[in-house]
Amino acid sequence: MFSKIIGQRQAKLAIQDWYNYEQQPLLIYGSSGFGKTMFAESLGAKTIDTTQLRGDRLNTILKPIKESEDGDILFFDEIHSLQPKILEGLYKIID
Repeated sequence: MFSKIIGQRQAKLAIQDWYNYEQQPLLIYGSSGFGKTMFAESLGAKTIDTTQLRGDRLNTILKPIKESEDGDILFFDEIHSLQPKILEGLYKIID
C-alpha cells in the first residue's frame, strides 16, 4: 500500500504501526506539497475537501461522517479552512 510513497521513511514506519495496531483517529499535518492527500488516497481514504463545505453549522461536517461505513477512512483536506466553531465540534467528535 505504501509503494507509491517515497521519502519520509520514519513517517511511513510510524503510520504503518498506527495503521496496523490502532483504532484511533490520525492527524496528518505539514506544509503544502508534502503529499498528505496522496498518502490518504493511497490508503483508500474518502477525501473530503473542506473548502467545498458551506455554512457554519456542524451538520456540514457531520454529513460525510454519518454517510461513512465501518472501515471507511475519511480524510478531511484543508481542515484549516473550517469555521472555528465547526473545528471545535469536529475535535469533540474525534475525541
